Amino acid sequence: MAYVRDVADLVECAADEGITDVRQLDVLVIRRYLALLHRRKLDAASIGRRISAFRSFFGIVARMYPTYDDPMEAIRSPKKARKLPRVLSVDDVFAVLDGGDEDDDPLAARDHAILEVLYGGGLRVSEVVDLDDDSVERSDGAIALRVHGKGDKDRVVPLGRKAQGALEAWLAVRPSILDGANGHANGKERPLFVRRGGPRISVRTVQRLVERRSSGVLPRAASPHALRHSCATHLLDGGADLRSIQELLGHASLGTTQRYTQVSLDHLMDVYDRAHPLAHEEPKEPGE
Repeated sequence: MAYVRDVADLVECAADEGITDVRQLDVLVIRRYLALLHRRKLDAASIGRRISAFRSFFGIVARMYPTYDDPMEAIRSPKKARKLPRVLSVDDVFAVLDGGDEDDDPLAARDHAILEVLYGGGLRVSEVVDLDDDSVERSDGAIALRVHGKGDKDRVVPLGRKAQGALEAWLAVRPSILDGANGHANGKERPLFVRRGGPRISVRTVQRLVERRSSGVLPRAASPHALRHSCATHLLDGGADLRSIQELLGHASLGTTQRYTQVSLDHLMDVYDRAHPLAHEEPKEPGE
C-alpha cells in the first residue's frame, strides 16, 4: 500500500537521524525529508502524494496525543506542474492549412474554411461547430465572427484575409450540397458549416479533419486545440499584448492566457540554442 510505504520511508529516514519517537517528527524533520525527495528527483505529483499521506498519518498522531503539534500544518503541498500546450511552428501550421486536395468538391472548400477559422480566429472546436449564418458579421469589407463561448459569453473575433477568403469560397459553393426548402435540413437552424444535405457538422468531424490533414505533413497528428494554442502563441510572438489575446480567445482569466508566455519563451530559447553561435561555445576557464 502506497500510504504505508510513504510513511515507513519517512520513519526510516528519521531513524537514521536517531529519531525513534514519532512525536519527535517535527517540521524541520519533515522539511529535511522533503528536501531529500527533491534530491532524489521525485516529481511534484509524487511528493504531493507523500505529503497527503503524511497529513493523514500525523492527523491520527495528533488525535492520539492532544499536546502534540501536527507538523503538517506548516507544510504546503507543491504546486502541480501545468502541462504546456502543444504549439506548431508557423511553417507547420501553413503546411496543415495548405495541404488539402485541390479539387472541385465543395466539402474541400468547407474543410479549408474550417481550418482557417480554427487557426485564424483561435476558436475552440465546439465554437466552430456551433457557428451559424448569423454569426458572420460584415463591416467595410471585413468579416468577423460572433462566437458563443464558455460561460455563456459572446465575443467578436476578427478574421484575417486568408480566413475571410476561405470562408467566402465556402459560402459560394455551399448551396450545391444543401437540401430543403430553406436551404438547410432544419429550417430553424442555419449552421455555417454543414455536411451534405445540410445537417450541422460534429466536433468529431472537425477533429478527424485536423488529424488527417496534420498527419500527412507533420511527424505526428495535431488536434484542433493545437491550432488554437498556435494562434495565441504566434500572436504573442508577433507583439500582441496578453489582454488582447485573452479577449480574442475568450479566456475568463488572464492567468490562462499567461501560459503562452512560457510557451513563447521556450520557443525563443530553442531557436537561440539552435541558431546562435554563442549557444555552442564551451565556457572558458578563468585566466584563459
